[in-house]
Parts: sequence; structure tokens; C-alpha cells
Amino acid sequence: GLIHTSEAPQVWHHLFQAKLIETDIAPTARIGGYISVLSNPRSYSGNYLVLSKSPTSLNAGLTPHQAMLFKTKAGESKPDSGIYIVTEGDGSVSGSCVKGGDYNLANKSASCIILMAF
Repeated sequence: GLIHTSEAPQVWHHLFQAKLIETDIAPTARIGGYISVLSNPRSYSGNYLVLSKSPTSLNAGLTPHQAMLFKTKAGESKPDSGIYIVTEGDGSVSGSCVKGGDYNLANKSASCIILMAF
């Protein structure tokens, strides 16, 4: 089933209780930001791990360049295809992260989030 916003903290608590992670709060990423669990982010359906600025929102936490480096390390090139999907975070202007199907590298401000379906 879908994981609702109020249930997201329980995901980390259950993984912690099973001794699969070291803490029962949303983990942070080395690149910056938090990894959270959300259902149906943006126009995508299903459950997703989200890399964003906050563990409870879709606020942008990565620059387009950082998002591109993340995808490149994963062996993926295009922002909107593959296992990881890069898109604008909440409050970001349309096209500030992804413009014309590619990373908007002219933008040096945090405007991106990364989604991964599970």
C-alpha cells in the first residue's frame, strides 16, 4: 500500500527496530539533505524515497550540478529517466532544475530533488 505522510516516520522506526539502520529518524545523505519516504510525489504514483532539503517536504536541496553528479555516479545521464528521477523541488521556479529535458547548469542555486520508486 501507499505510505501516507503521517506514516513516513514509522518506516525509519521499523527499520531501526529490525536493526537495519542506526537511528529511527530520516537519514541524511552525504551530498546533503535528507532521505524521506513519500507516496505520490508530484505526478508520480507509488512510494518513493526522496532526497530533499527536509525530511517532511519536497523542498529543493540540490543544485542542478549536484543532481547531475549524483545521476552520473549511478550510471544515468538524463534527469527524467532511469531509476532516479530529478525534478524541481517545492518553491523552485519551473525550469530551474531541469530545462528542455536536461539539467539547467546555468542555475547555481538549490532547486532539485531526487526521487526513487520502490
